[in-house]
Amino acid sequence: PSGYYNADKGTDELLHANLTSCLKCHSGYFSSEDRTRCLACTAGQYIDVVAQECKNCTYGKYAPQPVSHDCLSCPAGYHTAGVVLSAKRCVACAAGTFSPALRNVNCSECLAGTYSTTGAKECNPCAKGHFSNGTQSFACQACQAGYHAPVSGAVACSPCSAGRVTASTGQAVCTGCAKGRYQELQGQSRCTACAG
Repeated sequence: PSGYYNADKGTDELLHANLTSCLKCHSGYFSSEDRTRCLACTAGQYIDVVAQECKNCTYGKYAPQPVSHDCLSCPAGYHTAGVVLSAKRCVACAAGTFSPALRNVNCSECLAGTYSTTGAKECNPCAKGHFSNGTQSFACQACQAGYHAPVSGAVACSPCSAGRVTASTGQAVCTGCAKGRYQELQGQSRCTACAG
């Protein structure tokens, strides 16, 4: 039967007496047409047990060594590094990129206002008080003092309006000047005491 072989050259009839005389090929191998030996598939291939032949791994699938039945699917957060057929490996998406589902050939870029770490299934929005103004960010930057980002997923920080300040970095809201103090400029980090 397919997937089995008998290497005896017909010299010993006891080695051909019944089905148990046939030996099963190892995983990743298939029997030759004449069933006298097993042949190996290569990495990036699987053995089609019905057709008894090696087939290339398809889109988003890989095989680091020959496998039986079908290749392995790249999980979410991983990709086959641009290899469409016969991929031998599946690698994690780089920081700043993501793959949301199984069987990805490439990873997608995170958009401005978002970021990701290595092996991400999705991009995360920047936290309030932080921003990302470009694609493929692996981290968000804190708004500088005098600026704020009141919503998550910001692509830029806004300057505090006159009469309001942020004294430190990474702030979501600006605070008003205290009694006896003022700030007439935008984007400032401290208020000035009233004169006299």
